[in-house]
Amino acid sequence: MYASATATRSLQADQGKALSAQAVHEGALASTRDLYAAVVDTVDDLPV
Repeated sequence: MYASATATRSLQADQGKALSAQAVHEGALASTRDLYAAVVDTVDDLPV
């Protein structure tokens, strides 16, 4: 997965707070990386 090729939007959180698109993006990439994926910024960063 290329981190720079993903996009998101801000989301409503508990008690009317808003999560920024950047926070949602970083959280989604972190959980994806933790569970099953290699997340890189460029193809040159792929582990060989």
